[in-house]
Amino acid sequence: AVVSTQSRSRYWATPTTTKEPGDRAWVVGRAAARSTLDGSWVLLRKEQLMELASEEDLSQYLRFVEFLVGLPGALNSVPPAIQLVRVMSVFQVPSQPFLIRGVSVILGNLLHYFTSIPKINLTHASQSGYVSFYDFYNTFCETYEAEGYCDAVFAGFVLLPTRCDYALTYRRLLWVERVETLRMLRVSELSLSHVLRYPESDADMMTLYASSLKNGIKGLGRVIAIHHVHNFLFNPKIRKEQELVDLVKGFVTECADEVCVRRYGGVGKDNKIILKSEDEAMETGE
Repeated sequence: AVVSTQSRSRYWATPTTTKEPGDRAWVVGRAAARSTLDGSWVLLRKEQLMELASEEDLSQYLRFVEFLVGLPGALNSVPPAIQLVRVMSVFQVPSQPFLIRGVSVILGNLLHYFTSIPKINLTHASQSGYVSFYDFYNTFCETYEAEGYCDAVFAGFVLLPTRCDYALTYRRLLWVERVETLRMLRVSELSLSHVLRYPESDADMMTLYASSLKNGIKGLGRVIAIHHVHNFLFNPKIRKEQELVDLVKGFVTECADEVCVRRYGGVGKDNKIILKSEDEAMETGE
């Protein structure tokens, strides 16, 4: 059955701060958990989000979604990729609700929920109405460029698919096709330690990181590039071709961040680089 936006909204008007059996959201959540039907009806598409009458309606809806993702089994029938696309669609609503403090807080909480999932199968995003997650992500980055205002939560969702255990196509899109998006990534609600959890294994990407440092990249892109280049040059567990090592070293020696690459010691909670002392760097052969 098709459930209208109006009929959905009567559930969102009920506060979701409690989980008592009499709470309407609790009842709907438990019903979704036990239903054999597709539970994606509770997650609105962009067009449906635009039909919500007010900012309060949208806030109520997002609080309801936040409640459901925290309720075991409530969204079992909805692949995480579809959940992700539907939540990210909030940033594409023309009224820019992500700039509202209350909405931003909920979106930040949902971002951390998605990072708690070990790995999202992004190929399932095609079931959300888009040809592929790549197409959606490309449009999402375009929206960030046009009206993202360097928002930290928005940036966190931009960075989420660029972790190195996800498909290379998303990193290449950001670093090649959407360079303006990359340039605008200044702050992020998402910790870079999550994005940098896995080493980069692609030679072309490593060349991109090194050349971007030579060209003076700033913001979070600089932190990401320094991390991957340092890891490539000084981590003995990473297999590497000497020709690529020489190329990367050549770029590094010509950039202002040569010392940062050599003394790199990780990323802090504020997404800023932690540098080792000269002695520590020498002890580790750097």
